[in-house]
Amino acid sequence: MIQNRIYVYRVKEKERRFTWNPGWISPFESMWGVFEKFKYANCATVRNLLQIFGTDDVKSIKSHNIGRIHRDFLNLCSFKDEEMTNAFGIPIKQINEENVQRLFYLIPKRPHNSKSFCRDHLHYCPECIKNGFHSLFHQFKLINECPYHQIPLLHCCPECNRIMPFELSDNYSKAPFQCICGHFFMDMKRASFTNTWRQISLAEIKSDQLKMWINLNEEQISRLNNIYLPHELDVEHYPEALDHILSIIIDGYQPKQTPLHNVVKSSNYIHNLVGESEKTERAGHYYIRKVGLFDEIYNSSVKTLFSIFSHVRNKILKEHKKCIKEFSRKGKTICPYGLAYVHWVQYILGYEDRWIVNRARSYRKYSESIEFASKQDDKFLSDLFHDMIYHVR
Repeated sequence: MIQNRIYVYRVKEKERRFTWNPGWISPFESMWGVFEKFKYANCATVRNLLQIFGTDDVKSIKSHNIGRIHRDFLNLCSFKDEEMTNAFGIPIKQINEENVQRLFYLIPKRPHNSKSFCRDHLHYCPECIKNGFHSLFHQFKLINECPYHQIPLLHCCPECNRIMPFELSDNYSKAPFQCICGHFFMDMKRASFTNTWRQISLAEIKSDQLKMWINLNEEQISRLNNIYLPHELDVEHYPEALDHILSIIIDGYQPKQTPLHNVVKSSNYIHNLVGESEKTERAGHYYIRKVGLFDEIYNSSVKTLFSIFSHVRNKILKEHKKCIKEFSRKGKTICPYGLAYVHWVQYILGYEDRWIVNRARSYRKYSESIEFASKQDDKFLSDLFHDMIYHVR
């Protein structure tokens, strides 16, 4: 049976006593869960936590509206490390930082991929939370099932359907582990919390994918750092995202479903290749080299795009070449293939008029900035380019 331990330390010459046991904290437990336990065991509020553990700047805040930076569970920048260590019996702030880095920030933040993989709103396992346990795993966007119970995570109160932001706040709860509507997430009918708040080991994780993620080696993390995820992609709507990512970074990994991607590897000597134009540009001014790089990329995209057009026109639609030419000139055709081809090219190149398609030329808006021939993909490719430039600095 777990016994309560009383930790004593001084704050402004006043002795404070807290009911706490370090054994109540499990590996990768979220600070939301830890603070809810502390509040429950000590009849405390968020204001009490900030006054006890907060920095001097936080303690001086008189308003009840505390800024978001002070409510952040990931960085805990508004809390003093020493006071938290004394109270919780372990270096909880440091442990939380390491867990967050290991779970959410393996893929680095970049200008066009700045969101972490932590959910903004509280997600929880209905079975775990009955015992007062909430894990950082439940906030991981690449996980949709509890790794311990393998049941779907919930994201709102089962009584009132209210969502709760994943932040330090009493605005959405009536009491620790209780929604503002009165619903208790923790099972209040069970035995004393000193018995139910047991430490849950990582060995109890049933998700093999999660085990692989938190145990990636340096080489696999390096591969992960080179993955580009479009900022428009919402991984929460992509349930097999973790499975597919692991198939890219772990050799021999067999995904549960057929991957939606192909892995293409360049030859090792590709970084040593230098063209004649690049040799000349290296000797010039930085600005000239930069513009020259933009020119090379744009011209390369033009050649790639028009080779695709040529292949479709001369190989796939070779029997409809006349239809394509007639429609692009006169706008009259009964051939659906010719109609589809002309509109396809017009859309990709961003032409306003269909007759320009027959001219087979691309246009460039700004010669002194990065741009691509395909206006359909220009934003995506530009974001990718700037992300790569940022990454290699």
